[in-house]
Amino acid sequence: MLTKLMPQDEVLYQEDFIQDEVSYNLIHLLAGSPQNLGLKSPDGRMIFAQSPRGNAWLWISRKVSGDRRQHLLQALVGELKEVTLPGVTGEPDVAERFASCYAEEHDDGVLSCPRREAPSLRRGRHQAGRC
Repeated sequence: MLTKLMPQDEVLYQEDFIQDEVSYNLIHLLAGSPQNLGLKSPDGRMIFAQSPRGNAWLWISRKVSGDRRQHLLQALVGELKEVTLPGVTGEPDVAERFASCYAEEHDDGVLSCPRREAPSLRRGRHQAGRC
């Protein structure tokens, strides 16, 4: 069972999350606002945060095994029965596995973007990264 992610939640200060915090710093902002949806696993190894109508952020500790990850993802999808997600941001493997679980539950098609490219600069102008 998942629990609500609170502002200044202790899970945000655990060693596992702090190791990946730079990539997931938006989770701090999302957790601090009551209108946003935030969930965490009881052991603090998974965090989910989403603003209304925005993409979700999903973090799972690197120390979590494949079977345990799948269990956490399925529990999360079970909690999100009434939630419509336009997208999810996370490690490519985690995001793709979550998207598959979510699509099965919601009978939706899933567009996956498992590859990331850094933005490039051309003639001093920034071009957005593509998946």
